[in-house]
Amino acid sequence: MQHLYGRPRYSEDALLDVLSRLWQIKVRSVELLDAWAASAKDFEIKSGLRAQLNDERRHVRLLAEELKRRGYRHANTLDFVVSKAFALVQAQPNDVFKVCAFHRGIKGLTRERCYRLIPVVDGRLAELLQQILHDEDRHLRWADIRLARSLSGEGIRQCNALLQKMGEASEAMWSKPWRRLTMSRLSYLSS
Repeated sequence: MQHLYGRPRYSEDALLDVLSRLWQIKVRSVELLDAWAASAKDFEIKSGLRAQLNDERRHVRLLAEELKRRGYRHANTLDFVVSKAFALVQAQPNDVFKVCAFHRGIKGLTRERCYRLIPVVDGRLAELLQQILHDEDRHLRWADIRLARSLSGEGIRQCNALLQKMGEASEAMWSKPWRRLTMSRLSYLSS
């Protein structure tokens, strides 16, 4: 992206790393939601997951198109660090704790990263991120309603403990590409 005065605001390579990570997370989200929706015991959760699966598939397609438009040739492999957070979600004993781990952990941080990117990217990419952000907000509201209906005192404490683990795993997914983008922004600001 070009600044008003013609200087880049960040390294395009660093931005591509962040977009690639977002794409990887969305690919893993599709895989998770597809399997989870098929096996979910709670009808409301099963129905909600299927609706979210459609959004996630659209996000994967749109992000792949954006990466291709920018000339990025992403590998078809997924980073191990992404797999770890998703393994934590899958390891949960029931649908309610999976909702807690996935939505408040992975989706919550993904939403926050999209929100932070919007002001520093070009208009076309900002529109795409805004679409993703809007869908993530809707998914998170859905999850909050499910959790409020399903969790009592002990369940809330267990969910909070789980969120600490998920926070660490989710942050690990983003740390390297996000740090690279941040450093490129700092280089821009100091030049």
